[in-house]
Amino acid sequence: MALPLVVIALPANDPRDHREQAFRQHIACLFERDAWVWRLMHVLTFGGFIGLAVFQLVPLRCGPWYGRKRLMLVRATSMSGLIFAPCSASTRQRPSCMHQPATTRTTNHITEALSSLQSAPRRACLKQGAVWLLGSTALAWPAFGQIVNLNEAINKAGRQRMLSQRMAKAWLALGQGLDARRAERVLFDSMALFDRQLVELKAYAPTPEIKATYNALEPVWSDYKSALVGASPDRNAAAPLLTLDTKVLKLAHLGTVQLEQYSGKAVGKLVNVAGRERMLSQRTAKFYLSKAWGTASPEQIREMDTARHEFAQALGMLARAPESTPTIRQALDLAQQQWVFFDNALARATESSNAMQHANEVFASSENILQVMDKVTALYSKLA
Repeated sequence: MALPLVVIALPANDPRDHREQAFRQHIACLFERDAWVWRLMHVLTFGGFIGLAVFQLVPLRCGPWYGRKRLMLVRATSMSGLIFAPCSASTRQRPSCMHQPATTRTTNHITEALSSLQSAPRRACLKQGAVWLLGSTALAWPAFGQIVNLNEAINKAGRQRMLSQRMAKAWLALGQGLDARRAERVLFDSMALFDRQLVELKAYAPTPEIKATYNALEPVWSDYKSALVGASPDRNAAAPLLTLDTKVLKLAHLGTVQLEQYSGKAVGKLVNVAGRERMLSQRTAKFYLSKAWGTASPEQIREMDTARHEFAQALGMLARAPESTPTIRQALDLAQQQWVFFDNALARATESSNAMQHANEVFASSENILQVMDKVTALYSKLA
């Protein structure tokens, strides 16, 4: 850190038209109403960007390191952005439109543009800045996910089940060094998506019972998340982690069933069943990787066989459903093809030769069939 400071300080020099100013002149901006408007804009734009950028990074990656609760770190991060954003705005050069007109030699197009802004009235510049701020807010607003109907809620609730198993699968893959870069991306993308959808589902919950389910899920999810990122994957930590993922899965499944029952429609059940196929694909892959690492119990191996059987059975039920459109049936045919590859890879669990290669194939195949079943579930969720 000292090196850049020395490099900057040594050649630094005042401009030729520099004039000494009294301390009163330096702090004059603190008593201007327009200056405070600009600082507010700075808090809402730059400060907001920094706050959102670190909202996930600090609690997710630094929480386990510092041994602090995620909520406390979020509050500390938010307060830091709120406090220091105005300070940053004050210490920087004030916007060009707030300066008095001055004769400046321009050497490039950027300084010419800034010079043209200097002649603009301050009020006009502030109005233009407000328009930019409101426009950027309006453009950003649709980016925030929201649930618009029950079918979409069932879809996202069912996806939470899948993510609970997919994160454990990726964690096990990382521990064994299986396609580490992809496994890490799968893990952190899944954690971020689970967080976002949990907020959406809590906000949408149509009954107190459903809302209570997602309130109960939040602390269990927090413990599971800490176990996923608190330390590097280790064989000895596999059993406790799979216990936590089972708790998350149980509550996520309960929320999905409650939403389906609240819907009371046949389509809602199809969305649930199709969404459960996503979970079963990740669950079987998780148990396979656990067995490959030598951490699977006999009960988990039986559960893997049960999940394989349930997946094939549900796939046939979806294909026979009268609500399935030609587009859905075509997607189900593709899912059936992907299932053949995936099931063949799972059948090699008893082979001891080329174990790493087989585990890689299971990981890749589970991601492929997940993409197909996610599309199928989305198609069902769009049915009236």
